[in-house]
Amino acid sequence: MMGALQSSRWTDSANRLRIMLLSGALGGETFLVRFQVVHDTYCPFCLAFGSCILILFVTNCTKTNRYLTLGAFLAGIAAFAFLFEGSVVPLYR
Repeated sequence: MMGALQSSRWTDSANRLRIMLLSGALGGETFLVRFQVVHDTYCPFCLAFGSCILILFVTNCTKTNRYLTLGAFLAGIAAFAFLFEGSVVPLYR
């Protein structure tokens, strides 16, 4: 019985961590897609990766703490807003 309680505790923590990481990644991808739209330059690889992150988030999103999810999403946007330095220089044709 005690083993089942411990695995349940770890499973719940792992699920929360996974949702936080996916929410942060989704926030970052939102910022990057916005950058592409603003500069009218689109990267198919980046859009495909963003759609994979969105699919992972939707499939793993359960009834979790909405404030935790929103906080991680906003933290992902803030991290990219402060740390991302991008320029539009197409290196391929």
